[in-house]
Amino acid sequence: MSLRVSSQGTEKAIDNGRVIRFRFGPLLLVLCTVACAHHKRAALPDVYKKAQLLYQQDESGQALALADRGAKRALGDKNQAYYWKFRLLKAEVLLAQGDEAAASGLIEGTIPPIAGQQELLAEQWLNRGIAQFLTSQLSKSLDSYQHAIDLAHRAGSQSLVTQTELSQGFAFGRAGEVERAEADFRDALNRSRAEKDAYLEARALGNLGYIRIGQARFDEAVDFLGRALPLFEKIGSRRFATRTLDNLGVCELDLGETEKALQFLEQANRDEASSPWWTEQQITLGRIGDTYYAEGDLKDALVYYQRALSVAQRTQYKFWVATWLYDLATVSMDQGDLAKAEVYNNQALALQQEMNNPVERFLPLLNAARLAVLRQEPEEAERLYQSIISSASAQSGLHDPEITMDARSGLAHVLVTRGDFRRAEAQWQKTVALIETNPAALTHAEHRMAYLSSLINFYQEYVDFLAAHGRCAEALLVAESSRARLLSERLEERDPRAAPITVAQLQRLASESHTIFLSYWLAPRRSFLWMIGPAGLRSFTLPAGDQIAQLVDVYGRQIDQLRDPLTSGSSAGNSLYQHLLAPVLPFIPRGSRVAIVPDGALYNLNFGTIPIPAPSPHYWIEDAIIFVAPSLNTLAAHFAPASHKLLPLLLIGNPISADSQSFPPLLSAKNEIGSIRRQFPSAVVVTGASAEPDAYRAARPERFSAIHFAAHAAANREDPLDSAIILSPHDGLFKLYARDVDRIPIRADLVTISACQSAGARAYAGEGLVGFAWAFLRAGARHVVAGLWEVDDQSTAQLMAQLYAALRRGSDPATALRRAQLTLLESGNRFQKPYYWAPFEVFADSLEPPAR
Repeated sequence: MSLRVSSQGTEKAIDNGRVIRFRFGPLLLVLCTVACAHHKRAALPDVYKKAQLLYQQDESGQALALADRGAKRALGDKNQAYYWKFRLLKAEVLLAQGDEAAASGLIEGTIPPIAGQQELLAEQWLNRGIAQFLTSQLSKSLDSYQHAIDLAHRAGSQSLVTQTELSQGFAFGRAGEVERAEADFRDALNRSRAEKDAYLEARALGNLGYIRIGQARFDEAVDFLGRALPLFEKIGSRRFATRTLDNLGVCELDLGETEKALQFLEQANRDEASSPWWTEQQITLGRIGDTYYAEGDLKDALVYYQRALSVAQRTQYKFWVATWLYDLATVSMDQGDLAKAEVYNNQALALQQEMNNPVERFLPLLNAARLAVLRQEPEEAERLYQSIISSASAQSGLHDPEITMDARSGLAHVLVTRGDFRRAEAQWQKTVALIETNPAALTHAEHRMAYLSSLINFYQEYVDFLAAHGRCAEALLVAESSRARLLSERLEERDPRAAPITVAQLQRLASESHTIFLSYWLAPRRSFLWMIGPAGLRSFTLPAGDQIAQLVDVYGRQIDQLRDPLTSGSSAGNSLYQHLLAPVLPFIPRGSRVAIVPDGALYNLNFGTIPIPAPSPHYWIEDAIIFVAPSLNTLAAHFAPASHKLLPLLLIGNPISADSQSFPPLLSAKNEIGSIRRQFPSAVVVTGASAEPDAYRAARPERFSAIHFAAHAAANREDPLDSAIILSPHDGLFKLYARDVDRIPIRADLVTISACQSAGARAYAGEGLVGFAWAFLRAGARHVVAGLWEVDDQSTAQLMAQLYAALRRGSDPATALRRAQLTLLESGNRFQKPYYWAPFEVFADSLEPPAR
């Protein structure tokens, strides 16, 4: 048996409870180095340059020792200019280590009227501003930075102006004056490039990334940080390279990509383990705690928050101490220890009030409101939530929408307990509206999917509220509004008239298309199933999402182990029948067309494999024509007759193996392509060495009504759009990526990817299963046949031959695939097991009237 592909890795579940807030500002590249000035005596400038270079390359101990020796030597030589330069450099290194107390004694003092006094005074005021910033004296630090910039301009030191703007911009950002921060960083970037200073250019890029994170424009932040990282690595600045990795981790964390975030953060933590940079260490430790919290691992989150707090207290950096106290309070509440939570939160609140940070001060207030809810003090909770919403709305510099989302959602829950359902619904409506407007700033598809997926719990709460009040139709429409957002946007580009649908329109569509719609919605507390048919809408309550996901996982493993659930029995399969189909089967006549909109783990289930117990045990595929839709909105947007003549047809496959160990030759791929070609003699065929990645674009796929791939595929769970069809090598390249497919518009009625896991390896809440099926639908295909799991080479070739035979006779894709699957199911040999006949499904974003 030759497998077309296998992929490894497991999906990590994101906490569906309280929104994880990665609210504390990302670590900015703020601490400065000072420029070297020329001096008549060459030895001291050389010593200073070496000490400065050691500092930039993170050798802080050696830099301090050399600066100390240089200061003593300059003092002995009565060289006041270099004495002060070495003294201020020592202060800067100590500030970078978080030792403000030791640095303060070096910063203060009167610089005498000597050569270069203006530049030295600028350096002194710059360091003074950094010290004030570290001790959360924002207003004073901004005054000091401005004084330093004025002095640097007078001294004609463009380097010092740039360095100070980088620090000043970060202080502006912390103060909520984002536009002024952006202006400082842009100015610093332009000046550093003009001066050809790669070190300052890298810091400016990193700081612009910081600003984008604060504005929830995470993909732009990744772009800036990605440009900064190689510059820091090139000049050997391990400390700033590590900070950049840390910030990349923050981006992935805010986007909901916990696995990728943990990779960045653990790498940063390894790099910091042997360094004296306490500030960086405690931030990375805390952010690793955030990642574990996002995954629901409270025990490990608590450990990392405690470690972060311990290190932060060594630095005397109040901002971070307050941050970790807030997080410890949150975890303590989750663990039910309200007394400890209140102690932590009161300490965080006191520090935030002392520092008066405009954004972070809301966080302990959110915890205080939550504590009031848990203590059954609804009046106090409502007061706190209203205060947060009002203050956050009035705060012009606030760019963390999740603070407002969390407050509105919390307030909605309080209002429900008080019986004020009208106001509660208004809060959820405003929350959903804020979610739907915010991701517009995200331009990369994978970032938008991850961000929306991380916020799905807000939709789940609203849907549950509507269902609890008997408003099933509205609950369905809210659920549908969260689905397939990126696919819907592409549809709107092709047809601007596309608009959200109503239940009455869905009922009419079901009648006209002779199709029954089943829409599933998985949620933490309870799940829902809506059925829409010619007779109207029916709603059913299902078990919690985790319970259903566990059944899907168990049943999937049984199929993967080559079991036949009809003959061997399957309690998981029987439970899936009871939960997912038994409520609706009395209303679905045998032979019906059924469009299924799955959710979450249900994307990993081929509904046709669910065993039906009566009148005798059989699979549901024997009773219904089934296909999968990303959303009901997308189906309604494309309701028109389709041609299933499949002319012309593009066949790509049977490539030369680029890696025979990972991707062995497909013995049946040649026969598969030959069988299809015999049925469609006019097909354009690209095989062998010609079947390389560029051949797809070169074939002008937009002119084909059908496209077929017969090759290996590599599913990428971490980055689904980096999933690839494995073709023949050309100039070292042999992968056609899903992201490339997405960028090439097509008009095909059918695309078939005859490969393992070609449907996708990861389901995003709201967007669905993302992989090649998603990419081809987004590119313009009406139907995609793709695989859910590893496929057998021989059975796949037979299945595809039967599929295209049915298509040649005029069947639509869903009917043709069902006939091919029934042929294998009824074969009486090993191919009758679901592993062989059921890996492929039809994914569709369009609907058509029944054939006449």
